[in-house]
Amino acid sequence: IPLIYDYTSPFSEGLTKVQKDRKYGFINMQGKIIVALIYDYTSPFSEGLSKVQKDGKHGFINAQGKEIIPVIYDDARSFSEGVSKVQKDGEHGFINKQGEIIVPFIYDASTDFNQGLAKVQKGGKYGFIDTKREVIVPLIYHRVNSFSEGLAAVYKDGKWGFINTKGKIIVPLIYQKIDSFREGLNVIKKDGKYGFINMQGEVQIPLIYDVAFPFNEGLAMVTKSKKWFYINKKGE
Repeated sequence: IPLIYDYTSPFSEGLTKVQKDRKYGFINMQGKIIVALIYDYTSPFSEGLSKVQKDGKHGFINAQGKEIIPVIYDDARSFSEGVSKVQKDGEHGFINKQGEIIVPFIYDASTDFNQGLAKVQKGGKYGFIDTKREVIVPLIYHRVNSFSEGLAAVYKDGKWGFINTKGKIIVPLIYQKIDSFREGLNVIKKDGKYGFINMQGEVQIPLIYDVAFPFNEGLAMVTKSKKWFYINKKGE
């Protein structure tokens, strides 16, 4: 492949993005132009499609350069779990690989799907939806984190807790601060003291520490009475 391009990227799914004269396209491993250099931006191929941008609008092409989803959206994300988050007229929705709208443009913000669920926001409140347009977790929370190990941290009225992928509260919203689960335990803070809960929401290590850090290789660093030390998962 001759040195004629202003920019190239690593090969992905047999193609690489190239740029020349401020326009982007794709070539194959023999240097043949597969997608003409006509776009203002292209992303690497993901799940067989590449996001392209032209004249300020976004759409998707396949590996043969055919526009599978027209370049009509104000913004778009690469496909993940067969779904892409797109934006139009200031509202967020989702489309499938056929370009069909599977979640209508009714949300103020959203994230990519993860474990079959996407975080959405409307009117300052957050919840989760699935790819069937169903609201799995109602939009009642002031903040929500992404799911990890089947649980997501949620925040409402100044307190944190955890829900599962069905929207059921597993850990009640009673904590000032929480972290992500590490090695099956999570740092929590209540009434100015730190401790640890397990994935069932049970207090595994009592809230007696002034500061605590997440577990790493079976140990957690904590402080009490201005002294630092390590504890194991039994609190010893």
